[in-house]
Amino acid sequence: MGHRSLRNPTAIRGVCKGMPIWLLAGILSFASRSPSASLVKPPQVEYGTYIGGSAKDTATSLAVDSLGDVWVAGNTPSPDFPTTPGAFKTQTTVNNNDWVGFVTKLSSAGDRFVYSTFVGGSWRSTANGVAVDSAGEAVVVGPTCSVDFPVTKNALQHKLGGGGHGLEPCDGYVVKLDASGSRAVYATYFGGSDADNINAVAMNDSGEAVVAGWTRSPDFFGTTPRGESDAFIALLGAQGRLKWTRRFGGTGSEWFSSVAISTDGTIWATGTSDSTDLPCSGPLPARLYGFVVALKDTAEPVCVRFAGEPTALSLDRNGQVYITGSVQDANRTTGFALKLSGGRVVWYRLIGGSDETRFSGISAGLPGSVFLCGSSYSRDFPVTRGALAPYPGRGSDMVLLQLSAADGWIHYGTFLGGNVSADIAPMNNTAVAIHADPQGDVWVAGNAIGRPQWITQNSAQPQSHGNTDVFVLQLKFPVPTAK
Repeated sequence: MGHRSLRNPTAIRGVCKGMPIWLLAGILSFASRSPSASLVKPPQVEYGTYIGGSAKDTATSLAVDSLGDVWVAGNTPSPDFPTTPGAFKTQTTVNNNDWVGFVTKLSSAGDRFVYSTFVGGSWRSTANGVAVDSAGEAVVVGPTCSVDFPVTKNALQHKLGGGGHGLEPCDGYVVKLDASGSRAVYATYFGGSDADNINAVAMNDSGEAVVAGWTRSPDFFGTTPRGESDAFIALLGAQGRLKWTRRFGGTGSEWFSSVAISTDGTIWATGTSDSTDLPCSGPLPARLYGFVVALKDTAEPVCVRFAGEPTALSLDRNGQVYITGSVQDANRTTGFALKLSGGRVVWYRLIGGSDETRFSGISAGLPGSVFLCGSSYSRDFPVTRGALAPYPGRGSDMVLLQLSAADGWIHYGTFLGGNVSADIAPMNNTAVAIHADPQGDVWVAGNAIGRPQWITQNSAQPQSHGNTDVFVLQLKFPVPTAK
């Protein structure tokens, strides 16, 4: 099974300088499809809905439970963002010069908001991540500069301690909502005396939360500073008690962007670094590079380096790790995906086109497949037969891919459509998070301006209310039959 020739060999060399032969052999061209891609049955739309108010609302994270209920986290400057009666926080004082976090739970049919709430105080707060446990309790994380953030009596940290500058975050926060979305099991600041940020969260079967991000605080929960900023991972108990915190870094700057927990309890986190002395295996690419850390019990963490700036990671049922993000070269930014197994990169794929492409979300929940989502300006993005939208709208457009988990070949690729202007910024039309399950159900969350054709009239919010709205799209993909 041969690979197509590379469209831009100089770009490949720029990204891969210093990579070992086993990694170079795994690189695929920007538009490589499986020879069987044209035989793949396209997905069916289950529902598509907007979530938003009159201003520019954006999604950041997505979680789905075993019943198909969906939690979406993000940020809004809209005072009329759709909240529900009795939710944790139904009003906000922010306006178009500021924003506040939100979390919205959708029914499994996508036809109603089970609950929807603001998360934040009277000054800038951002909801970066959401995770849900088996009891339906959701943990939301992010940064805040609000001195009146709604902490609970059992909070780990009751007062804002950080000092961000300009638009930088001040402190991280962690909020765990009960199953009804009306009450916080705990809500706490999480930071030191300088700027801190929480980017991601994962939950285990015991209702404990693993949070990951970065800190510049020298007094960050008893940890020792290593560089200008350090990545960190922390474990909070089911009631919000801090169990431990680990700090990772070199003499430069590091941050974690995504975290997950495998079935054996191993914690995986991926992030970005510019340190030349970060203790990782693999080549040291130029400028910023990605790294992934595996942490279990008291063992020393295992770290692997790779080219690119990662945005998300996902684990399959066998504990193999998949990571996506973007790579900058001399001519463009393009997307990448890689598979890691046993501390070794199995394959590394560049996927995009002749213009900018960025991937934001990844999910390996359907056995044999890896799903990616993001945005692209490339009119030659590798779409396949049966695409929901074979051509992009004007400007940046949302994209969705299904790859083979075995080798990274493209099985299905599509734009998601909806652009109305050539001046649209990527954040206005992008898919930011994705979740796939073993039954072939795939949920995508992101931001849309215009009217994508897959918005359904019986959804929770069938009409756009503002400049940019959050969206949730559920698709049904065929499940491969066992051979």
